[in-house]
Amino acid sequence: MTLYHVTAPEAAAAIQRDGFVDCGTELVGGKRWNGVWLSNQPLWELVPDAVAFEIYLSLESVTAYECTLDHGYRRWLVPSSAVNQADRRLLPARE
Repeated sequence: MTLYHVTAPEAAAAIQRDGFVDCGTELVGGKRWNGVWLSNQPLWELVPDAVAFEIYLSLESVTAYECTLDHGYRRWLVPSSAVNQADRRLLPARE
């Protein structure tokens, strides 16, 4: 399955150099979560001048990490260790 991670160009350079890192702890439903936010479509509107990583993971490998709140798209908070093992490519900035 193809998933996306949208970020600033500077962050993308660090990801390419060092790999993904888990985001800061977030509170969702009163529980602490860590990971890399991925979505089923590139969320260009989240970051000005964004670039996106296209990441290939199996549905089975991300099912447990899906955030089921209705945002109009699907999203997952996947451990960076799993994301770093996946095939990925950097998409150019959206024009």
